[in-house]
Amino acid sequence: MKKRQSVEQVQEQQFEQRMRALVEQRVSPSLAVVAVRGDDTVVARGYGWSDLEQGTNASAETIYLYCSMTKLFTATALMQLRERGLVELDREVRAYLPDFPLHHPSGREVTVRHLLSHSSGIANPIPVSWVHLAEEPAVTLDDLSRRLLARYHRLTFEPGSRYAYSNLGYLVLGQVIERISGQSYTDYIQQHILEVLDMYRTGLSYGHLQDQDLATGYVRSWSMMGLLGRFLVDRRIFGATRNGYTAFQRFLIDGAPYGGLLGPVSELGNFLKAYLNGGTFQGRRLLEPSSIAEMLTPQRNLHGEEFSTSGHEMPSRVGLGWHLAGSGEMRSCYHLGGGAGYRSELRLYPSLGYGIAVMGNETSYETGAITRLIVSGHNRERRETDQALQTQERGVS
Repeated sequence: MKKRQSVEQVQEQQFEQRMRALVEQRVSPSLAVVAVRGDDTVVARGYGWSDLEQGTNASAETIYLYCSMTKLFTATALMQLRERGLVELDREVRAYLPDFPLHHPSGREVTVRHLLSHSSGIANPIPVSWVHLAEEPAVTLDDLSRRLLARYHRLTFEPGSRYAYSNLGYLVLGQVIERISGQSYTDYIQQHILEVLDMYRTGLSYGHLQDQDLATGYVRSWSMMGLLGRFLVDRRIFGATRNGYTAFQRFLIDGAPYGGLLGPVSELGNFLKAYLNGGTFQGRRLLEPSSIAEMLTPQRNLHGEEFSTSGHEMPSRVGLGWHLAGSGEMRSCYHLGGGAGYRSELRLYPSLGYGIAVMGNETSYETGAITRLIVSGHNRERRETDQALQTQERGVS
């Protein structure tokens, strides 16, 4: 049985020491972290090397792939469209995508809510091959979704009956966004989320970055991915091996709505701030507070029981886009991201008004060792966090 990981409060100097120690222990060539409290940035720093061959130091402005953290932006877009009255969460997907091909023998239809909460029954094929070299054109969202839905044409369970993570389900959500907004997924996310949050160095391609600092993705040469990846992924994506790491050539992810964003951790802090401040960032509204509350509410199955991810890496409950852990003042909401050469996590502590995100350029390091650290601010904030931690300890003792 896995030992439950607990939240820990640390001062900024202690945090700095922890991060440098992790890099020295080679958990990842580099780590970039942002921590925010309310409207304020507590920490925004990089550690280690964004590129081993060039010896480039990582910073909070280094560009990393988000991978599955992108799903939070897809979910945010759906909630925006719901606020505008353009989509209903409990309406069947077929109302927005008439050619949606999947059916269940029970007659129960897949809804938008099912897709957001990973309870649709849509299969989850391993997406390791859904990549292309950055200089090559990407397959279109419609073509990729159509091909995959034709191959995985059966729902694996009755929609709404249980939880099962599905990247493919989020490709379908991307199609819904395109159909009802009249914009491409890329344009919608850029206009309605990234620009609202001043995330101008974040996007779905490298084209807007010019010669900015880009983190090279790495996999440990002796790991499963390092040994077998060339048989699963376009081998042109693999680069040179150095100091036990194999580099990846610059690539992008096919199927942007499930994992295609890339950007610096500093700008990801703006996304955290918006969710912690009732859906606003610097006076601009991203979402209504009621939408955020619904996204962070545990979703339930057909019998009224909360969905659970028991048996997964981080057992938790399931919201809309978000995974939910803990309770009371130490309740947190998070999402992981990971793929060929990158791993990341974003986590909110709503009751503390605190959020933290980490991005790294290695596939398998433990993000929770970082996102469960609460970096102290002023004395008052330290006292409030101490009280919350003491309450948590009493609750589990």
